[in-house]
Amino acid sequence: MTQEQEISVPTLAELLSRLGYKAEEVERGVVRSSFSGTRILAQVYEPGSLQFVAGWSEFPSSFDLNDANEFNSNYRFGSVYLSDDNLTLQSNFLFDPAEDDAEGKLQLMVSLFEGLIRELLEMLREDGKQLVDADEGGGTTNS
Repeated sequence: MTQEQEISVPTLAELLSRLGYKAEEVERGVVRSSFSGTRILAQVYEPGSLQFVAGWSEFPSSFDLNDANEFNSNYRFGSVYLSDDNLTLQSNFLFDPAEDDAEGKLQLMVSLFEGLIRELLEMLREDGKQLVDADEGGGTTNS
């Protein structure tokens, strides 16, 4: 097994752009993008670790710890966290941008996270509410 290469934010943003996603660096080590109509943050950790995060500041109050635990037990590659004010979905990946077909592998990671977003939104949509993205404080998510 080779040691993972460092992921630079400009490289990540470029790869996401080549895959058809808008991507901008918002702070050191963080890229903002949108997957399936939901704003996400992609955070780079070293060496070779990448985290996708989506968060909502408003969500149905009926979605509770039992629902979060159910989601987490059903979906191995994503985790939902609840706090008083936020609902957060995250996935962690190992990613080497120097690897053969890095773009294709990143597309698989994005597709996986998009699927998790869709599953979570479907679970929440059962309450008939629209969500507000936590990172924007007011923009709604329409997936």
